Amino acid sequence: MDMGLKDKVALVTGASQGLGKAMSLLLAGEGAKVALNYRRNGEPARETVREIEETHSGEAIDVYADVSQEKDVVEMFEKIDERFGRIDILINNAAYCPTCQVADMTEEMWSYTLRVNLTGTFLCSREFVKRLLARQQPGRIAVSYTHLTLSTN
Repeated sequence: MDMGLKDKVALVTGASQGLGKAMSLLLAGEGAKVALNYRRNGEPARETVREIEETHSGEAIDVYADVSQEKDVVEMFEKIDERFGRIDILINNAAYCPTCQVADMTEEMWSYTLRVNLTGTFLCSREFVKRLLARQQPGRIAVSYTHLTLSTN
């Protein structure tokens, strides 16, 4: 399948595992250069970078950022610009889903969920759009949603 992504630059947040990793591999398989964002553990992201380089002969980097923190987001975009010169595609995939029942959820957990899932998506999208406008460049933003199941059982 040719999705027209050859030599495009994609940033996937929350890319060290699961859906983020799968999207990164798909993008690389289509010829995109990929920046894989992680927050907790960089080794899975680095392993995926190696897989992209070996399997797809592609270019990829891993880049740390807590997407809920504006400073981290700006630094992440700067690192990607230094390496690839631009970003064409942003996939907001980073998410936090508490693994407890609502009755057991603390306000701190709820606030962190909103900071990552909403503020993080906003901060990354805003930084991406600023750079697109400065370059008068088109781009694409995608948001990958996970679901939160609330149960009383």
